[in-house]
Amino acid sequence: MIYDIDISWLHEFIEYHVEIGNSEETAKSYLRQLRAVYTSAWKKGVISGRDNPFTDDDAPSLDSNKRRTKQFNLSKEQIETLVGLEPTSYHMKKAKDIFFFLFMFSGLRFSDMLILEYDWILTDELGKRIDFDPVKTKGRTNLKGEVWITPEIQEIMDRYPGGGKYIFDFLEDDMTLEAIKKKKHSIIANVNDNLTKLAHKGVKLPSKLSTYHARYSAASFISRETGASKEEVSEQMVNSPKMASGYIDTPEKKKAMQSVLSNVLKKDKNE
Repeated sequence: MIYDIDISWLHEFIEYHVEIGNSEETAKSYLRQLRAVYTSAWKKGVISGRDNPFTDDDAPSLDSNKRRTKQFNLSKEQIETLVGLEPTSYHMKKAKDIFFFLFMFSGLRFSDMLILEYDWILTDELGKRIDFDPVKTKGRTNLKGEVWITPEIQEIMDRYPGGGKYIFDFLEDDMTLEAIKKKKHSIIANVNDNLTKLAHKGVKLPSKLSTYHARYSAASFISRETGASKEEVSEQMVNSPKMASGYIDTPEKKKAMQSVLSNVLKKDKNE
């Protein structure tokens, strides 16, 4: 039944086809047809947007990485323009802060930001960092994401502190996974709506701005600013299965690469 399919089913469908010898692209071609069914059902009012697993932030991407990256990639000029825009409401300010937190956090997914916990903050010789299991790769790899907390990241964390185990103030400690999932949809819709309103204040920015732009722009920004190889950038991205593959020689280099993302806000302060 159409109501029985969820995000886990979509990921398992792809994994099943790969296991029996089909390519991942073959599996995705079938899912594109299924996505069309859900889109039609939604347009006809058979299901609501929340009942469509393909619209979830954690759903597998069915478009080529190249196409998706190009669609949501902001140039350095656009990023700097966004930095300089002044929000006119609390929610717009929070949306902007969330955008840059995701961007500076090496392209973190919003789903992962939502559930970051204080207990995941560690201290090493390079400073404080957060270790976590990205939602997208959880269960499919034993690799963990690690991002050092720059002053700019810390400032955003301090502005919206959670009152319990969560770093941010979006969730209550006793919320179930289902409750978190439902609340995530309303939060992300509000954030993206306010990001779009903020973008309308600038020039040469997308007509619709979203957290996707923060995630996909981080990789190209690191590549442009550091000259890092494709493999190094893949390891740096916390949403990539290659995030601890060993392409980056030292933790110091990894932290330095990540820090260039925070420099966009540091530059704004200096000005």
